[in-house]
Amino acid sequence: MKAGEIKAAAEKKLFVGKKIKVFNFAKDKNGAVVLRKTRTGTVTGIYPYIFTAIFKGGYTESFRYNQLFEKSGEVVKT
Repeated sequence: MKAGEIKAAAEKKLFVGKKIKVFNFAKDKNGAVVLRKTRTGTVTGIYPYIFTAIFKGGYTESFRYNQLFEKSGEVVKT
């Protein structure tokens, strides 16, 4: 997907106030992919290349739109 297509697809799913879940995946010592951490937040801003979300504890984090489509690493789901 090109950057414009990713942004257009993401904007249909994302809006300010939308709840998101962020999953952190990693490989264990045997090479298997395991879920390390899950956190839930609320979208606070949508910008041309990124979107921001606030999480419990009051911290804000930024994400690229293509993280909505990734399968490993840090994955964002709406």
